[in-house]
Amino acid sequence: MTKVDCILLVDDDNASNYLNTIILEKMEVAGKIDSVYSGPEAIEYLSQASQGKFPYPDLLLLDVNMPGMSGFQMLEKLQQIPEVKMDATRIIFLSSSEDERDKAAAMKFNVAGYIAKPLNYHKLENVLEQSAQKR
Repeated sequence: MTKVDCILLVDDDNASNYLNTIILEKMEVAGKIDSVYSGPEAIEYLSQASQGKFPYPDLLLLDVNMPGMSGFQMLEKLQQIPEVKMDATRIIFLSSSEDERDKAAAMKFNVAGYIAKPLNYHKLENVLEQSAQKR
């Protein structure tokens, strides 16, 4: 699997972020792995990354169902912020939801893919390969 410079995990569940970080570190797929716990935190992170304060993530693993602002709402908000370079980031929904409506809604955002939790090497590799073929 190709290594990326930075991955940003966006999930309101501390345990999920912790476990996914461990999995990604063992997979050795990124030089840096950061995590935030809400849509507003992710928007702030990406805005600051656009200004050079953080490495801009090559890959965003985004939970669908978060309190306050869903993953869908977060992406809608990001589309309204011109300095955030969303075309530079591959977005993958990583969610416990297996609902086909969520999967269909995710694809409206031109995301690289949708992975049902738990994350593992093969799921991530498959989505990244499929999204690379579309580019």
